[in-house]
Amino acid sequence: MNKALLLACFACLASDAAGDATPLEVRVAATIKPLQLIAQAIVAPPDAGRERDEGRDETRDEVQAIIDPHLSPHHYNLSPSDRLALEQADLILWIGGGFEASLSDFMTRKAAAQAASTETVPEAAPQAPPQVITAATLPGIHLLPPDYHLWLDTRNAATIAAAVAEALSRRHPTQREYFHRNLQSFRDALTDLEQEVARLLAPAATLSYAPDYDSLRYFENQHGLPHAPPLLRDPERQPTIREVQQARAALNRHQPTCIIIAEPDTSPRLLATLLGNLLGTHRPRQAPIDLLGSNTENYPTLIRNIAHQITSCRK
Repeated sequence: MNKALLLACFACLASDAAGDATPLEVRVAATIKPLQLIAQAIVAPPDAGRERDEGRDETRDEVQAIIDPHLSPHHYNLSPSDRLALEQADLILWIGGGFEASLSDFMTRKAAAQAASTETVPEAAPQAPPQVITAATLPGIHLLPPDYHLWLDTRNAATIAAAVAEALSRRHPTQREYFHRNLQSFRDALTDLEQEVARLLAPAATLSYAPDYDSLRYFENQHGLPHAPPLLRDPERQPTIREVQQARAALNRHQPTCIIIAEPDTSPRLLATLLGNLLGTHRPRQAPIDLLGSNTENYPTLIRNIAHQITSCRK
């Protein structure tokens, strides 16, 4: 073998070795921020004190939310940059057609492409299409339709996190131990969180409130809060005159301490209309609650903040 060929062989081996040592880049695209926060706990938890893997550069990983948390996810239209991010992801995470209704066709096509490729392209191959996780159809998810704010139940969050860890382990098999170690840490954090939230909500057991829409069932169900009937039915359309009249009658009848505003596109003008003709001097306060975590960096803080916001209705 001549010298030039030997040098070429050594160069190839060196290149392969360097490639093996290069940290893998993990890309997850979630439709909404709560799902992003759950996936972030598996991919690269924002904990400076956590033990890090030697040789792994987590700054290369990317977990992003497609829909701005200040916008309604019910009728969001994908931009070209959104579509590119979804195309380039290892994993796409969404709630389902009952929540991000306008994205159903796109997600259905992506799931079909994934299913069609499983027999010909290994999941770990670079050219494999993104895997799509539909949270609402995962085994073990507790559903309370027509409400699909299922991330508000920490048990559902744990189920979603486990699905993310397993999907990414198949995509990046050398990182399986890393993903599942993060999953166990997330589960431990949820156990502590559930106990903390129970203490925070203890004074709110007899709280009287009225949510704008039916979006708190999962939180109420997990923590034993009495379910408050919503004022309005469907955040995807304007209420009818009859529905407005029924909401006013409910407010006069129950006289809640406050109205919880949970949907991003609840109209201040509509609220003013609802509150404009109440009987007597009763005027419930308005308490905004951030179910989508617009200014939140991790999932436990999202749930903790919601508990604080609900108990603020007592003040």
